[in-house]
Amino acid sequence: MNKKNLQQAYSSGLITKEKYQEELFNIEQNKKIKKKSRIYEKVTTEEFEQILKYIPSIKVKLALQLAYGSGLRIQEIINLKPEDINLVTRKIFIRQGKGSKDRITILAKSFEPSWKESLPIKLTKAAIQLSFHKASMDANVNKVIFEEVFFLCAFY
Repeated sequence: MNKKNLQQAYSSGLITKEKYQEELFNIEQNKKIKKKSRIYEKVTTEEFEQILKYIPSIKVKLALQLAYGSGLRIQEIINLKPEDINLVTRKIFIRQGKGSKDRITILAKSFEPSWKESLPIKLTKAAIQLSFHKASMDANVNKVIFEEVFFLCAFY
């Protein structure tokens, strides 16, 4: 039972004040301990270029370029459409990103106009993560691009 349901039960007279206080105390005692977040060392430009050498797929390379150069999350990359990229202003419009929010971010300097034709990427999250994981292992780069984007790739 959560606090809201407990409050409703008490307000409607289903439980006594003593039972309410007892259950509220139990809820407070059983709160989950927040997991400590890890600080990951990010990939340098040289290391990222080394990793890209081991990626045979153009679509995965594009996904990684957008993640590294523009700070996009995997799901944002998967949902990206050609009309979301403005080559003139060098901006990307992210629709329904994290928390179902829209946002605008910069387009990576390395992004080439011809890459727009490869959108949408049509790859799964797992495919992108595993490709990065394998390439970083092959390139002997034991870091991550972004904690949230490539969480499978922490090699500690």
